[in-house]
Amino acid sequence: MANQNRAISSFDVIRKLVRNLYLEGFNNYLETGNLGKSSRAFTNNLNSIRNFLNDRFMSSKTNTKKQSNPVISFDTREETENPLFALWKTSNSIASNLSFDFAIMDILEDYPDGINWFSLTSDSYSTKHVDLLGKYVSKGIDKKGVKVKLEKLAEAGVIEFSEDKKKIRKTDTKKLKQLLSSKEVKQAIQFASETCPLGVIGSFILDSLSNVDSEPLNTPIHYKHHFVFNSIDYEIMYILLEAINEKCFVEIESERFGLRTIVPLKIFISTQTGRAYVVFWNKNEDMLFSENLELILAAKKSEICSEYELYKKKLSEMECHMWGVSFKMEKTSELEHVRFVIEYPTEREKSYIPARIKREAVTGAVKELDDCHSEFSADIIDSNEIVPWISSFFGRITELEFPYASRIKEDVSLLAEGKYREEGTETQTKTEPYEQTIETKNTPLFNSLYSTYYLAIRNILETYITNNKQPLSNDTITKLIKESAYIESPGELSDLIFNKSETTTIFKAIQNKVSSPINHIPDFPLTTIELRFLAAILQDKRVIMFVPHKIIEELHQALKDVKPLWKTEDIKYFDQNKDGDDFDNKDYVLLFQTILNAINHKKNIHLIYGRKNNSDIFTPTHLDYSQKDNAFRLFVKELKYPINLENIKSIEITEEDPKKTEKSTFYETLKVEIFDDTSRKYHFNRAIRMFSYFKKTCKKTEKENTYELTVDYDKSDESEIVIKILMFGPNMKVLEPKDVSYEVNQRIKKQKELGI
Repeated sequence: MANQNRAISSFDVIRKLVRNLYLEGFNNYLETGNLGKSSRAFTNNLNSIRNFLNDRFMSSKTNTKKQSNPVISFDTREETENPLFALWKTSNSIASNLSFDFAIMDILEDYPDGINWFSLTSDSYSTKHVDLLGKYVSKGIDKKGVKVKLEKLAEAGVIEFSEDKKKIRKTDTKKLKQLLSSKEVKQAIQFASETCPLGVIGSFILDSLSNVDSEPLNTPIHYKHHFVFNSIDYEIMYILLEAINEKCFVEIESERFGLRTIVPLKIFISTQTGRAYVVFWNKNEDMLFSENLELILAAKKSEICSEYELYKKKLSEMECHMWGVSFKMEKTSELEHVRFVIEYPTEREKSYIPARIKREAVTGAVKELDDCHSEFSADIIDSNEIVPWISSFFGRITELEFPYASRIKEDVSLLAEGKYREEGTETQTKTEPYEQTIETKNTPLFNSLYSTYYLAIRNILETYITNNKQPLSNDTITKLIKESAYIESPGELSDLIFNKSETTTIFKAIQNKVSSPINHIPDFPLTTIELRFLAAILQDKRVIMFVPHKIIEELHQALKDVKPLWKTEDIKYFDQNKDGDDFDNKDYVLLFQTILNAINHKKNIHLIYGRKNNSDIFTPTHLDYSQKDNAFRLFVKELKYPINLENIKSIEITEEDPKKTEKSTFYETLKVEIFDDTSRKYHFNRAIRMFSYFKKTCKKTEKENTYELTVDYDKSDESEIVIKILMFGPNMKVLEPKDVSYEVNQRIKKQKELGI
C-alpha cells in the first residue's frame, strides 16, 4: 500500500491527470492520452492523487462502455479552501532530507548568531549534535554533501550564509510570524490564497503558522464563480510572472505550437471560464499572441529582453480593442466594428438591463437611445470573441451589425425551429502524444519544505516536546500521521518515524514507542517565496480590507526589502464586471470589518438595507465573494437570498435576537446536452469550464460528438444559468428543469419575432 500511495517527484504527473479527472472524468486510462506509459503507471499515479484528495472529492462512475472511471468533483461554494492545494503538498520527501532539515533547524535554535557549518562534519561539535547529525557523518555524508543540503535550504530562504560563506544561521522571521498570527491577518491570507495568483503559497504560509497560534481559523469567506482547477497550472504561471518581473525571454513548449521563444507581457484571466492566458510578443513574427496556460507543457526563463518596454507599449495600445485574448494572424488586419441595439420595454427590465450592459462590456461604448433602448458599439480586434455575449441577450436584440451577424441569425433560426447542431458527424480522432524537448524543473512552488510529510513530522515532534518528551506510542504516531498526511503515509515517512531508515537521526524507536533528540518545537522560517507572496498581496485592496490599518503598516515595514512575486498591472481579469464593490471607500471597509467582527464573535447585526430601507436583525453566517462580480455578498440565517454589501445602508452589532425565521436554500438540477461539430471539443471544453465551480457530472452520449452535463445550482442563480445557456446558442440543449427550458425557449421565440 505504501508504494501505491507514494509521494510524487514532479508536479507534471499530477497536472496532466488531474485536469482530465476534474474537467472530464469520463475517460479510462487508455483514453487519457500521455498520462502514463501503462495501466500500472496510471493506477499508481491515481492512487497518489486519491491519497491526498480522498473520497470526499474523488469518486468513481460508470461510462457508456460500462467501465468504472475516477472523477474529481465538488461544489466550490461549499469549500473555503481549494482542495487541489493538497496536491502541491505531495512533493517527494526523502527520509534523509527530512531528518537533516529538522536537525539543522533544531541546532540553529541554539545559535541565533550563527555557527560554522563545517564544524557539523568534524569531531569538534557538542555531544547533542552527535545525536542529531553524527549518523549522517558516519554514514558517509561528507562535508561536500552537507554543504549541498545547506545550500538548498539557503536557496529556499530558511537559512542564511555569512558573506564569507563560513557561517550559517536561521533566517529570522519570528516577529513577522507573530504579526501574521492574528485571526484577521490569517483570514486575509486565506482569502488571498483563493483569489490571488499562485494562491497555494498562502496555504503554505497558513500551514507554517498553524503552530504559532493553536486557535482554528474558521474562515468566514465562501466563494462564487470560483475556478479552483487553474491552480494546477501555477508552476507555468510562476515562471511567466518571474519573467515578466525580470523582463526576459521565455522558452515555452505548447501542445498547439511546439517550441517557441517568447517575451511574456501580461497574464490574462477569464472570470467566465477560469482560464489563464499569457499574452506575449513573438519576435520572429513581430506580432502579439496569446496562449492558454493549460496548453503550455513546459517553460524555461532565458536572457533579458532589451526591447521589453517597446513590446509592453504595443500591448497597451491594443488592449482597448481586445474583447478577450485573440489576435489576428495578419499584421495588416483592420479592427472589426460591432454595433447592436437592445430593448427592455418593462419597468422591471429597465431596472437592470442597461446596468448589465455597462457592467459586462469589456470595451466599447454604451449609449442609452431612449428609456427602453440601449446601443453598444466597439471596434474590436476579433469580433468572433463577442458572439457568446451578444447571444446572451437573445430576446432583446433589435439591431445587429458586425462580421458574424449572419451566424447569430442562423443560430436564432435553428433554435426557433427546435434544432441544434447535432448533425456534425466528424469522427473523433486520437492525436499522438506530443514529445517534449524541454522540461519545467520543479519551481519553488513544488518543494519538499511545503509537503504534507514535513507538516506531519512537525506535528509529531511538537506533540512529543509539549508532553515533556514522553515517548509516543505507535497508535499516537499513526493517528498524527493520518491527521496530517491524509489517508496513507508513504513508506519512507513510516520508515523514518519507526527508525527503519539507516539515515534516521531525529526518531528513536524502542519497544513500540518513539522518542527524539530534538529539543525545540520545530519552527521553520518563512521561505523567500512566502515572503514575496505576502509582499504581493499587500498591493491588493481586497486583502488589506481584512486587517486593521496599524498592522498593515507594520507588515509593509517588515516586508519593505522584499520583492513582490508580481505587480498589480501584471494580471488582468479581462471579463470581470465593471461595477464591483468600492474597496477604497472608508465606509465600505468599516462595514466589511463590522460584518467580519460579528461573524468571528458570533454576534447578531441590525441592518438597514435595500431600496426600501428595510430594517431587520439577522444572524450572519458568512460572506460570499465573486471574482467575476468583484463583490461581496452577506449570507444570514433568516434570509434565503444573500444581501449585496453595496445595498447595506447601515450596520450595528446588537444583542437582540432576530424576529425572522431561518430559511433554507433550494437547489435545482440542470441537465444539458452539448453538441460539438469538431473533434476539438471546443464547445464541450468551454461549457465544462464555465460550469466547473458547480458540483457536476459529465458523460459521453451514444450520439457522435455529443455530451451530457449535469450540475446542481442554487435556485436564486437561475437567471445567471439561463444567460450561460444562451451563450452557447444551438450547441447546447436544456433537458431539465422545465422552468429553465421554458425560459430559454421564450427568449429565442421573442428574438425571432424581433427579426434577428
